[in-house]
Amino acid sequence: MIDEAIGIGCDWGTTSFRAYLLGRDAQIIEKIEAQKGIMSIKDGDFEKVFEEIVGTWMDLYPTCPIVLSGMIGSRQGWLEAPYIECPAQLNQLAKKLTVINLFRKRKVFLVPGLTFKDEEGIPDVMRGEEIQILGSSSTVDQKEQLICLPGSHSKWVRVSCGNVIAFSTYMTGETYEAVRKNTILSKTLEPDAWSEEAFMSGVQYSKRNKNILSQLFHVRTQILFHELSSDESTSFISGLLIGHELKSALQNSHGLKIHLIGDMALTKIYGDAISEFGKTAIQVDTDIVTAGYYALLKQIAEHVE
Repeated sequence: MIDEAIGIGCDWGTTSFRAYLLGRDAQIIEKIEAQKGIMSIKDGDFEKVFEEIVGTWMDLYPTCPIVLSGMIGSRQGWLEAPYIECPAQLNQLAKKLTVINLFRKRKVFLVPGLTFKDEEGIPDVMRGEEIQILGSSSTVDQKEQLICLPGSHSKWVRVSCGNVIAFSTYMTGETYEAVRKNTILSKTLEPDAWSEEAFMSGVQYSKRNKNILSQLFHVRTQILFHELSSDESTSFISGLLIGHELKSALQNSHGLKIHLIGDMALTKIYGDAISEFGKTAIQVDTDIVTAGYYALLKQIAEHVE
């Protein structure tokens, strides 16, 4: 089994840590998950936590390369890795890695983030998603595609021939949490109730030519006048916010295949919302990140050679 491992990939984000011990063809030999995101690390002692979680793997596989992606490479992380400007060649990531030398006389590689400036020159950034995009691009035989990675800060990424051409970020998930917990709406809704019908109604309502701030207040008025129940309101708000995200993100998406990467429950509701806009999307498993790590590990091997 020791000879089967070819590398270690770690997705180290704000709230969680996921590590994959990988074999040939991106096979997951072993996986570790821990609630040890970068914001929970006291005194910035990232190496100590890293040793606690994957030290056994490093003992067993002393020559396997190790790559880390996500917020661990941010200004708040272990060491800040630079951003690569788009268009970015994903098959050249290995040439842009940042090296950290461990006390145990071993290297780990930090994956760079990506940055893109829109038509007005406003910068956008991502960290961690680039590995998932690399994984999707390496497994999907398509010239051009549109990838959505929903979450607190949803990413919409245009990829062409394995290159990230452009992307945009939407604070949909974080806004949803803020609205349902910290506004007047929180007083009249059931936070844990879910209704697929109410969600789709929210998506449909987003398509009207009205301002989202006004529409959010109308959630309250619809509850007051019994046009929307408290049990339905949380789902309605979710549909409304995701709908507005899609109105923007799906512009100029004609002819592009849409791939959804992330938690299956979340990508399912995004897929339902996308269908309301007359388009279809393909769900991709969250562990597609392992295909990305595998592709990067192969790049590292070629680059070293």
